[in-house]
Amino acid sequence: MINSEILNSLSDANKRQYDEYGSVTIYNFLEQEHAEALEAHLYKIPNYRWHGSYFPDGAGLAAQVTCVPENDDSAIMHLDLARKAMREGGFSYHFYRTTDDHARCGCAECNFREWIVSQSANSFFSGITGRTYDTANGMFVSRYDPGCFLTPHTDPDHGDIGFVYNLTRDWNPQWGGLLHFMSSDGTIGKVCVPVFNSMTIFNISGGGQSHYVSEVVAGLGRSRYAVTGWLS
Repeated sequence: MINSEILNSLSDANKRQYDEYGSVTIYNFLEQEHAEALEAHLYKIPNYRWHGSYFPDGAGLAAQVTCVPENDDSAIMHLDLARKAMREGGFSYHFYRTTDDHARCGCAECNFREWIVSQSANSFFSGITGRTYDTANGMFVSRYDPGCFLTPHTDPDHGDIGFVYNLTRDWNPQWGGLLHFMSSDGTIGKVCVPVFNSMTIFNISGGGQSHYVSEVVAGLGRSRYAVTGWLS
């Protein structure tokens, strides 16, 4: 599934970058046919599989609201709470995601889910990070519509590495939706533009670097898509 040119030529450079910065972005990551199959799959995901994901709710917990019309009032309430927390400088988020409720059917999403914990994927990632992986501690398709955001945080207790595989074509950085990694002094150390068919992997052992996704600008008329997860 991985682009054969990457397997043959870039592993040493990827490892050096991961060792130095705690993250690496690999472009043209999958063979084109697999990237295009996943992209096509995104637009076939039915509404009931999309959930508005919010933090915090009224009890300080995460909330997922299924994207059906009867939940519109609940979605507005949860968005107001998430935005209030963001304005006050607390951890908060709002974006759309799938949950792990998809029956294994042989679609492009299923194939990716199976591949990410396969021996071939394990060998590739361990060659960069120096550690082996065989378990996904969570994986989902994410969709950042205009107004979606994820404030700075780390990922304690999720595993050893996080990944974001981008599936949005021709994304302009000024639209937001960029993955930012922060340095220990609170400044921005690295910014990742969601280039189509690029994979960013990053160290989350012990929590890892603080990172966030900038808000997608209002009125844009398009969304940022990715497959996101954690491995251990």
